Amino acid sequence: MTSGPVAGRWFGSAESSTHRTVSLLFRDYLRVDQDIAAQYVAVKRRLAAQFPHDGLAKHQREARYATLS
Repeated sequence: MTSGPVAGRWFGSAESSTHRTVSLLFRDYLRVDQDIAAQYVAVKRRLAAQFPHDGLAKHQREARYATLS
């Protein structure tokens, strides 16, 4: 099954739909709570410096932070 945008809608698996929903909820949470957003920016910058060439390690640690917030 392919997925992609079609006429303003996104077709794909239920898993991709859940991921999108969680991503949007996290984005909205960061928009509402400026203190948490600032902490998240600091975490992202620290991880970018710590793992400049290892996107997977950086992403895994970002995901841990998002889970704990």
